[in-house]
Formats: sequence, structure tokens, C-alpha cells
Amino acid sequence: MTLPHQGFTNRAAYHRYMSRRGKVLAAEYADMLRMLGTAAKAPLTTAEAKDLNETSIQVRRLAGGLAVRRKRIPEFDTVLYRLLYVSCAVETDPSCLVEQAEAIARVSALHNAQGGLTGALAVGAGWFAQVLEGVSRPLLATFDRIIADPRHTDIRVLDFGVIETRDFANWSMGFSGGLDPALLGAAAAGYEVQEVNAQPIPTPMSLALVGSMRAAMTQRAQL
Repeated sequence: MTLPHQGFTNRAAYHRYMSRRGKVLAAEYADMLRMLGTAAKAPLTTAEAKDLNETSIQVRRLAGGLAVRRKRIPEFDTVLYRLLYVSCAVETDPSCLVEQAEAIARVSALHNAQGGLTGALAVGAGWFAQVLEGVSRPLLATFDRIIADPRHTDIRVLDFGVIETRDFANWSMGFSGGLDPALLGAAAAGYEVQEVNAQPIPTPMSLALVGSMRAAMTQRAQL
């Protein structure tokens, strides 16, 4: 049996991520209630109740049926989020890891296009780094699948919050190639400092990582 926290650095790291996830969804729910006013508090219809029963238990717990009620205001799905994480690759051969990452990016691009997600994937020093951008429902559903992927462990969420614009708007999932190992290693190590010292999200290190991935994607596109 695979437990939800498996794949993270440890159980505490998983709970920290879920706490952030809960705050994001709770904030969305509060904003949605303000937009809807009393209409948002109306009883759920039979169809909405059925939809709610099919919604993730975690989302229902954290957001009180956000995925259902937000359908009453489609324009609410314009709120963009970015999730950045690094994780330790199970594959230890560098050349095989690059091939694996390229294959992951190709498959992910197809899935992400359906959910309106954008982003990039990179590797270096035995680590994956991935950025996901989009509205919360498809983004979180995609990350749930990523968490369960056996090709990586030691997941470290470096950034998860609202953004105004996409950095990777031209790529549903691009492959940034091999990044500077020192940068990826520093980002992975900086995660522990970030958590211990409760540093603001995102940190300069996570922004540098996103910038480096964006620059690599732009350079590859010009080749």
C-alpha cells in the first residue's frame, strides 16, 4: 500500500506541503464566497452533490467543496498558481536520466495541454526540477500523480503560490535540459533552511531556479 506521504523527504515535509495546499484552497474558497455572496451559500443541487462526492477527499476537507461551488463562477478559474519542486531521481545513470526526463516531458506536455497547464522539467546532479503553472484544480491533480510516480523520491516543494503571469506560457511542458548541478543542489539543500527558518515563499533560490529554467527553454527554442 502506498501512503500519501511516501515520495516526500519525510512525513513532516508532506504535512508542510498539505498545510500550504490547504491555505491556498482556503484562500480561494474565501475569495469565491466574497464574489458569490449569498448565492454561494445556497444548498447544493443534486448534480453538484454528486460531483462533490466524486471530488478528492483531501480537497473536500481543505476547501469545503471548492471544486463544486466554483463552477458557478467560471471566471474564477483565471487565478494562476505556480508550483516548483525538486526531487531525487531513482535513475542513477546521467545519460539514462536525461532520456527519461525527455520522455516524461513529452508525455506530460500532452496531459498538461488538456488541463491548461504550462511549465518545464530539468535534471542535474541526480535531481529533477519541475515547474507547473495553471489554475489550482488541474495543477493539484497533476501534482498528486507526480507524487505517486516511483521514478523519484525526496520531493521538496520550493514554491507554491499565486502568480500574475506565466513564465512558461509557450510550453505545456518543456524540457530545460541539464541545469547547473550546483544550482539544483543548492535549491535542494536550501529547502531545509527554508523550512527551518520559515523563509517567505518563494525564496531567492527558487526564483533563480525558475529563471534558469526559463532561460534554458528560451535558448533551446532558438536553436
